[in-house]
Amino acid sequence: MLSWTPLVVLALLALVPSAHAYWILGHHNLVSQRLDPIIAPNGISGHTHAFVGSAAIQPGQDVNTMCTTSPVKADLSKYWAPQLYYYNGDTRKFASINLGTVNTYYLNRGGPKMGEDSTSLQPFPKGLKMIAGSAMLFDAPNSDPIKAKAVSFVCLGGNNPQTTTLPTGVCSGGMRAQIVFPSCWNGKDLDSDDHQSHVAYPIGGQADTGDCPSTHPIKFMTLFYEFIYDTGSLQGSVTKGNSSSGFVLANGDAIGYSFHADFVSDWDTTVLKAAIDECDGELGGNIRQCAPFVPSIHEETTTPNSADPAAGYCRTGAAVNEVVLGSNFDALPGCQTVKNGPFKGAGAGCTASSPTTTATPNNSTPADAAYRGCYQEPTNARALVNKVSYKGQMSTSVCRAACSAAGFSVAGMEYGQECWCDNSMTSGAKKVSDDFCNMACPGNSTETCGGSSLLSVYSIKAVTTTAATSIPPTAGTSSYQGCYQELSGGRALSKASYSNSTNTPTQCAAFCASKGLQFSATQYSSECYCGASISTAKLADSQCSMLCSGDKTSFCGAASRLQVYKDNAWKQSQFTVMQQGQWNFTDCAVDSPSARTLPTGISNPANTVAGCLAGCQAKKMTFCGVEYGGECWGATKLPTGFKASNAEPVARGCSMPCNGNSTLYCGGSSRMNLYTFFSNASPTRPTVLA
Repeated sequence: MLSWTPLVVLALLALVPSAHAYWILGHHNLVSQRLDPIIAPNGISGHTHAFVGSAAIQPGQDVNTMCTTSPVKADLSKYWAPQLYYYNGDTRKFASINLGTVNTYYLNRGGPKMGEDSTSLQPFPKGLKMIAGSAMLFDAPNSDPIKAKAVSFVCLGGNNPQTTTLPTGVCSGGMRAQIVFPSCWNGKDLDSDDHQSHVAYPIGGQADTGDCPSTHPIKFMTLFYEFIYDTGSLQGSVTKGNSSSGFVLANGDAIGYSFHADFVSDWDTTVLKAAIDECDGELGGNIRQCAPFVPSIHEETTTPNSADPAAGYCRTGAAVNEVVLGSNFDALPGCQTVKNGPFKGAGAGCTASSPTTTATPNNSTPADAAYRGCYQEPTNARALVNKVSYKGQMSTSVCRAACSAAGFSVAGMEYGQECWCDNSMTSGAKKVSDDFCNMACPGNSTETCGGSSLLSVYSIKAVTTTAATSIPPTAGTSSYQGCYQELSGGRALSKASYSNSTNTPTQCAAFCASKGLQFSATQYSSECYCGASISTAKLADSQCSMLCSGDKTSFCGAASRLQVYKDNAWKQSQFTVMQQGQWNFTDCAVDSPSARTLPTGISNPANTVAGCLAGCQAKKMTFCGVEYGGECWGATKLPTGFKASNAEPVARGCSMPCNGNSTLYCGGSSRMNLYTFFSNASPTRPTVLA
């Protein structure tokens, strides 16, 4: 694996005019996937990014419960840049290049007014977002000379000069993509519409040093990334100078003008400010010389470290259900075609897919049990000696229920699918970092079920069960509809769900009502599912025979059996706008980043249908579409061959609430509420489709 060396530091210092205080945080690769927490915070991004730092990449994930690749655990920030690929002109195939190491430099680069007075530097505030570079530059370098200087590349493994474009041929020691972030802030905005205007580069002509402009007076330490890709693995398969083959970024840039990187700050600002003020030497990678860092330093390790029991190895699974790493790809993920360079157009003709996302594991403590931690099995023994069987797919609640029913007070999940029980832990079992228990539970991918010779251990309360008298006929304002068959390979009720140890029909019905859904169903004791209707086979009531996890006198479905209730007080709360002013609803149209139905992006800061239509009308568009909760697109004509589906829009997938008005729908994932402007129509009040 590629890693930080003193040579890397010397190379960096040669790039900058003087060596003031700095430190380096080295990261191993975390995950590559089509996510972008800044540009596409609630969906799938257009191209693949390689992530390091915090594993809390998806919306709603708590950074305080997720691991980080940073050796300083006070730094829970997120760092990412495009994944690198290689195009082989002989086979016309793409292959991903493994990310070896990422070095994030924090540099004291004051200008003439500040000098080396680090006390004038301010820490990055929590939640600050910024992007360096531009993902849309394909034809020429950035016209701003300072921004152009911020991006560079180095072909390692020889005496190769730094370049402003991607290297050609083999880089036997790896290829280093480098980028400098703006270090001046306007002092008030954590983000801006273009994710760049709230920050600025220093004045004076250099990207990494200088005083701040008056418009952005607050000076940060200069953030500098090195993303080092293991291009040496290509040796023997690449001919230097072969113009039909070469490196290409995930967005289709084969030259390198559009290299960009993102940063979301989640530092402990007290620790960061203390480090800025106190650690004023050239620390390089020796971060233990910085006293404010020391209490939270836990070096990443792939095996439990007896000298530092809290040390772990941060991992996370890909949340987007598609393959983005490997070889023999006909096109870049997301159907990105090569947009420039000698093999421009490579990957054309790709058929876009619509991958889904799933939540990645995030340990939490259940209400009915105390999570005791991740334990390593003792040598030649078992931490918990009783292996028990269970029904359905493994989850923490399934194993705890099985151990409780068997009369044990301790439950442990191992290797993703094994359930072990006992009343105490065997001597010799060692508690290690939770990072090592990293196998997702098959029955609930948001939970972890141990690892190889590692147990996720819970204390539980043994439960004495009693027979239920009957299926509850009502659940709050809901009435029982029957016992229904679950779908094979899917969910009959798929709009919302949970699994917990306090589940009852009443709790489940209330949960679904809070989501605006009329039908609720309990299943497999602890699970609750919600939807708008039920259409699977109705079975005998006796087949819903599993006791509720939260009430041992009531039934809550069974394995692949749904105990269904209908809310009699339900009222529809979300609607599709069918007409507004001179705009009429036309279709729920299929859309994708690589084949836009309407190609022109329209500003829609309100994230509403009305805001989108007003923006399109101001731009004199004939067709206007809103998707993914608020994205707005326009055009003066529809693509050749376009044909409306005439399908019911919500059933077709236009079922995502508007970010600015949750009572109305704003398209969906790869689905657009498409509207047509009629100049001779009489303006009307907005109408909606129930």
